[in-house]
Amino acid sequence: MEVKVKSNIKVKRSTQALEEIRTIKSREEQLQRRPALTDRTFGRLVPKRRENGNKGTFGKVLVIAGSRNMAGAAILSARAALAAGCGMVMVFTDECNRTIIQTAVPEALLATYDGEIDEEVAYNALDWASCILIGPGLSMSDEAKRLVDITLEETVNKPIVLDADALNILSEEANAMKLAGKSVVITPHVGEMARLVGMPISEIQTHMTETAEAFSTHHGVTVVLKDAVSVIASPRRKTYENHSGNSGMATAGSGDVLAGLIIGLIAQGVKNADAAILGAYIHGRAGDFAAEEKTAYAMTASDIIAHFPDVFRLAEK
Repeated sequence: MEVKVKSNIKVKRSTQALEEIRTIKSREEQLQRRPALTDRTFGRLVPKRRENGNKGTFGKVLVIAGSRNMAGAAILSARAALAAGCGMVMVFTDECNRTIIQTAVPEALLATYDGEIDEEVAYNALDWASCILIGPGLSMSDEAKRLVDITLEETVNKPIVLDADALNILSEEANAMKLAGKSVVITPHVGEMARLVGMPISEIQTHMTETAEAFSTHHGVTVVLKDAVSVIASPRRKTYENHSGNSGMATAGSGDVLAGLIIGLIAQGVKNADAAILGAYIHGRAGDFAAEEKTAYAMTASDIIAHFPDVFRLAEK
């Protein structure tokens, strides 16, 4: 029987749900559905660069991110999208972040709001973009909630990546049904997924694959469920585990980088599921290169972006 849990999203009670989820596939079938990319195999998913392409060819990303005193998430996501190869990035953020973002990411266009959301500005930004990332550092303010509503209501045929605060808003306001029929990737860590489905974090961690597959199937979205080993599930596709990466990536901003990387790949025409799988692998391998250079203790999220080129060179080989 379905009930409404604290998050207001309809899910089955945890014990009953897990029993039903386990019947989706046998253990043997699950293992067959959970391959991991390697340095020898990930290159097949990397988008090819058109020699005669221009910045429009490689896609336009709208990053709706950041809030007062929280500009870093928007910066990291925008820089990651650009370093992933997309053609153009526009950041839509609080006016107070203007100077720091224009200084930190001079390649990015900027649209802002100050106090209240100017819906015409928001609609124009959404219309300009070929794909949208929303959530990093967005906060739980009324303005942030309105931006999530506008994005889900107005975006029909464009891919959307929902991350961080966009997922927290989704769980708080019971907007999950607005995902239906849209091209969506969600990138929750286990805490955010626990809020989305109303289960304890410990149960999510114990049943990562089942949880990701169940949410993906029920809502028709691609799920990147993040933990030490991440699970990527998408409707009617194999479920992947990602084993690249290291403990140094458990650092502020690492998730913002992953979200920016995934949307940057989508902008270049990579399908949602492939972008999620590929993004998780590139993110982890770049983190491995960063740890080799800086150690797992001293590396930062910016170091992950700095090592994207090393991973793309592996693909070229």
